[in-house]
Amino acid sequence: SSNKEKCLSAGMDDVITKPVKMDDLIGKLDKYLNIEPQPDDEPQPEIGSQADGYKSEIIDTLVAELGLDKEDIEDLLDTFLKDFEEQKKSIKTYWEEGNYAQVNEVAHSVAGASANLRIDKISVPSRALNNLLRDKTDYTEDDLKEAKALLDKLLEINL
Repeated sequence: SSNKEKCLSAGMDDVITKPVKMDDLIGKLDKYLNIEPQPDDEPQPEIGSQADGYKSEIIDTLVAELGLDKEDIEDLLDTFLKDFEEQKKSIKTYWEEGNYAQVNEVAHSVAGASANLRIDKISVPSRALNNLLRDKTDYTEDDLKEAKALLDKLLEINL
């Protein structure tokens, strides 16, 4: 059975799966908190304006999907990217130490955060690395070769 079914059968009232979509979250909050929708006082930023590369595409996508202010999205993205730079250093160190469980932990964290921000360039290889390393205590030569290729791909990413 699915994770959603498992959660509901365990007694949870509802479930939101990752990556979280703001419309889903707001819908669930409205359902359980009985909040009346408020009219939008502020005009929404024009989608696609100032398209200057991948970072702008991410911002425009998130503004459209999440309905947050462009400035708030930029702050979220900047915070994520700053954290990602630190996580790249950590994951490289863990790899060099042969601490693959910690490599997996960092990859899992990066995968979730980048998926929520719709940064496929980061979420796809980090999710693949997480899937490759998780729930293992022994790693084959092929596992490590594939993991190293995914790790190198992540370490090369600069946004």
